Amino acid sequence: MRLDPAYGIEAPELGWVPAPRYLLRRSRVLKLLRDVPRGRILEVGCGAGALLYDLAKEGFRCTGYDTSEDAVAVARKIHEQTGVTIGSTSSATWEADFDGLLAFEVLEHVDDDLGTIRQWARWVKPGGWFLISVPAHSSMWGPLDEWAGHVRRYGRSDLRRLVEQAALAIVHLECYGFPLSRLMHPVRSRRYAALLARHKSLTPTVSRARQTASSGIRRTEVLGSLYRFHVNGPGKLIMRVFIGLQGLFLNTDWGDGYLLLARKN
Repeated sequence: MRLDPAYGIEAPELGWVPAPRYLLRRSRVLKLLRDVPRGRILEVGCGAGALLYDLAKEGFRCTGYDTSEDAVAVARKIHEQTGVTIGSTSSATWEADFDGLLAFEVLEHVDDDLGTIRQWARWVKPGGWFLISVPAHSSMWGPLDEWAGHVRRYGRSDLRRLVEQAALAIVHLECYGFPLSRLMHPVRSRRYAALLARHKSLTPTVSRARQTASSGIRRTEVLGSLYRFHVNGPGKLIMRVFIGLQGLFLNTDWGDGYLLLARKN
């Protein structure tokens, strides 16, 4: 396990390494939270807890929650020395308990997304904030979504409607990832199609719940040799360029993910 100045925490021995799309989102999350008052925050579906590592360093008091026992085991290992609390169950003490809530790539996994976001709202104090990401555009549905256990992808109006129905006030909404995520989409689709075919040949009846449980932590398997490239010098330079470029296109719908900041009334 090591901390990379550009990419954050890396733990290849635990199966967690930062993928390019994660890095595009991470840069935007850290920027959007730069001026948010430091307080107590909860990340739902925290996976390996990599972003919580960054946010704890920034002064937030962090709790991570994931229903996947595999993800919780990885996150607890990563956070052995950070003081971040990681759990696999919610708590009755969470009622109006947090200043902010994070949920990245979670809502697309659940059947009742409105009921889920209303439950999250009960855990946040009045005036508290939410930062949520979801995959964009139903037209981009493909092997990646099946691999990850997704139920849907979102349009901009779908996401707006969902958040407003949950009585949250939208502060900011952007579409991130362009151009790199779009350039990589065909490559990722082929990669996930191959992984799906291989896994189905070994375990033909893997449930969507199981796909969801492992989707956020099997990064070394998914990235393969790409990881070795994007952590070397030229790879980091290219990644830095694309992280900068995405800032020019956040107000378009050309990316492949939405990032939304909202407040509880």
